[in-house]
Amino acid sequence: MNNQLNKKIMHSVYAIFILRKVINETVFKLYTIAAFAWVGTLYVSFGHVFVNMQSFSGISELYQFSVSSFVNTELIVQFLSIGMFMMLAWFIKDIIQNNLVPSFLHKQNIA
Repeated sequence: MNNQLNKKIMHSVYAIFILRKVINETVFKLYTIAAFAWVGTLYVSFGHVFVNMQSFSGISELYQFSVSSFVNTELIVQFLSIGMFMMLAWFIKDIIQNNLVPSFLHKQNIA
């Protein structure tokens, strides 16, 4: 009886551990970014966008292309793009704020 109770408790603890790992705030933001990108593929042919981008040679032309394509697209694509970039900025802020950057990327103090 004690062994069954112990197994039941450990299964509950393990389930809570997995849920906390999966439903972490930072990971949730990453899932949201992926969802925005996936829904975006239903409205935008990214392959054609990248083919059109390759014809540009400079940053100013790429910027002009990006602004022009954003302004001339459907409203739903504009909302998806804004939502994805907002979540991406929030995700990057969390990574920097919570020191989730791998240790080898930190500047080392050399005395």
